[in-house]
Amino acid sequence: METAIHTEDYSLHRKSPKRKSIKSIIITVITIVGCLLFGVYAWLFLVPNATQIQTYSLENATLILDNELIHSAQSEGKVIEIIENQAYLSYDFVKSNFDPYIHWDETNQLLIMTTETVVLEMKTDQLTAFMNDQSIALEVPVTVVDNEPFLPIEFFAKYYKIMTQYYPETNTLIIDSIGIPVQRGVVGKDESKIRLDANVKEPIVAHISKDTKLYILGEKGSWYKVRTEEGIFGFGLKSDIQLAGIKIHEAIKEERKLAWKPLGGRINLTWEHVHRVTPDPKDLPVMPGVNVISPTWFHLKDAQGNVSGEKASKEYVKWAHDRGYQVWALYSNQFDPELTKDFLRNPEARKRSIQQILGYAEMYQLDGINIDFENVYLENKDLLTQYVRELAPYLREQGLVVSIDVTIISQSPNWSMVYDRKAFADTVDYVMVMTYDEHWGSSPVAGSVASLPWVEKGLQGVLNEVPKHKLVLGVPFYTRVWKEEMQSDGKIKVSSSAVSMQRAWDIVEEQKAEVQFDALTMQFYAEYSIGKDRYRIWLETPESMQERIKLVRKYDLAGVASWRRGFEVPEIWETIETFLLKQPAELVLEN
Repeated sequence: METAIHTEDYSLHRKSPKRKSIKSIIITVITIVGCLLFGVYAWLFLVPNATQIQTYSLENATLILDNELIHSAQSEGKVIEIIENQAYLSYDFVKSNFDPYIHWDETNQLLIMTTETVVLEMKTDQLTAFMNDQSIALEVPVTVVDNEPFLPIEFFAKYYKIMTQYYPETNTLIIDSIGIPVQRGVVGKDESKIRLDANVKEPIVAHISKDTKLYILGEKGSWYKVRTEEGIFGFGLKSDIQLAGIKIHEAIKEERKLAWKPLGGRINLTWEHVHRVTPDPKDLPVMPGVNVISPTWFHLKDAQGNVSGEKASKEYVKWAHDRGYQVWALYSNQFDPELTKDFLRNPEARKRSIQQILGYAEMYQLDGINIDFENVYLENKDLLTQYVRELAPYLREQGLVVSIDVTIISQSPNWSMVYDRKAFADTVDYVMVMTYDEHWGSSPVAGSVASLPWVEKGLQGVLNEVPKHKLVLGVPFYTRVWKEEMQSDGKIKVSSSAVSMQRAWDIVEEQKAEVQFDALTMQFYAEYSIGKDRYRIWLETPESMQERIKLVRKYDLAGVASWRRGFEVPEIWETIETFLLKQPAELVLEN
């Protein structure tokens, strides 16, 4: 009985062979599927991609500037050409990125580059260039491709503070700017793979051996974004790369000659207007505080670039030097826009004028040249800038101070908009801003030649384009006597005549006119009548001059320039000297 019961229990709990077989199959299937899924996962995410691709083109050159890809095979337009393993960049690209003042004369197929001390002229496809009129041999010339000039950039690199390297193996030109810090890295393993993106499944763009140097451009998880020396961009594992410090490309230091400054620190210049002949030095007054005098000696005579200099005087220069004055002779365009247009468009004429100015400067032992080109067509703006950039290096090479006269900013095309003041500031030593003729000779309304608010506002505008250490405030020694005539139709006809400081006071006394202080212009004002006509004068005095010199101190300008000697009252020199140089700034600005 007991045995039977035991047998029955055993039979009840024993599993059937069929059920066991089904379970085994299920487990096997699950295992196989899991292995397959793991294999797919491993293949998708763990097993590195062994495919290698080429990211550069041997047919179309690649350009990299400061670790940024600028031009590749997919780029539109052409900025780079490789000719016989020499890299050329387009004129437009160079002008946009390195030298806004480089000049291309299409008519003469002439490229002109200027720096502080160098004028470089290069004709297309010629292996001889001219640097400051001295011939130099070139290994490669400027060339024209599809009607656009291309420059051999390696030659220009030293002038543009860049380093260039062309790698034929990747057909890549790499340009690095001087002074920009870049993190360097070095490969620490026997071999490292650089991939297209930060993932082992990305294709390989370069195999890098141990101790190879890289540029580190950024991070992405466990990867560094890198650039190889040859210009291949990609990602390398951080575990393969060791940081190797910051690298800064350094330029060869060049000695830069600083512009002349007077011992007192500020320029006190006065213009000497020479009508027919230079004044006899023995007739000239003492001018306390003046340190520069600028006689109006030279002007452009014709469109061929000949310069008139018959007014210049060696005796005058000796007189000035004996009194400690620098002589910066003024050179003008006669304010003739047609003459100036024809002259500026001719590179040979520009060169001839430069040679003649240099000859005059040496002949008369000048210390500087003051450029006074006025009334120039707006269409010639860039050519005027180019001419100044061509002239300045030659003058500076001869040890001359270079300055230029400009007006305040206005909407007048010929008299204001034509001046690229920022470009001039980059080129010359000093910029004189002529803050006068607020109401000019033919103004339809009477008014001050230079009211103080107008002067200050104009000065502020120019300071946005010219640094204060180069800006000289131009002030007037003259005023205008305004005549207002009532016409039969009830309209008022306005006319004026320019007079000196002293003559204005003489007229006021002769007419017994009442003088009042005009707080708006910060000048004394007088008016009187003769018959039905009214006469008005805004007087220039030591008091009004004092207010102008305060602006020089307030804005910390390079100095003051006065138009013109001979129109002043004698005490004006002491006023300028006192408020410009002698009195402490805090007292000047408080008074």
